[in-house]
Amino acid sequence: MHNRSGITVVPNIAANPTIGGQLGIKAVAGRRLGTDSNTLFSVGATSASITTKGIIYFYINHNIFTPGNKWNFQGNR
Repeated sequence: MHNRSGITVVPNIAANPTIGGQLGIKAVAGRRLGTDSNTLFSVGATSASITTKGIIYFYINHNIFTPGNKWNFQGNR
């Protein structure tokens, strides 16, 4: 059983007629909280981008499971 996934960073390239071309970076990390082998893996992700129309875009997502899956916290910002 692994408790940690490390951090994965990848480039973000996209295009959309509304916002134009988009260039940025994304990062994802995960970890199992506690020692209970039934606890699901918790993950968090973030992204920062800028578009050809001058729009700056940033988000953070998370899906966190406490030991034994007693609580699950999910969110987007």
